[in-house]
Amino acid sequence: MFLSPRLRAFARADIGGFGLSGDQDLSGNAQVGVGYAVGNNTNLTLSWRYQGVKYRNDRNPSSGFSNYENGIEMGVKFFF
Repeated sequence: MFLSPRLRAFARADIGGFGLSGDQDLSGNAQVGVGYAVGNNTNLTLSWRYQGVKYRNDRNPSSGFSNYENGIEMGVKFFF
């Protein structure tokens, strides 16, 4: 969503897995932030991002892992 001609706000998310490769298989990603256009083909972004993965196999003995991370993300995008 554009807040002004150069400033925009954005949000995005995805989820995947749903137990297709193991007993428990799920991953997700969510991001919300702002972007500022510098010229016609460059964009500076600042956002907060959360991502997580949880997996457990269906074998005996069962093993698995889970990992959750979040934090601030800064970036530069170039459009061609």
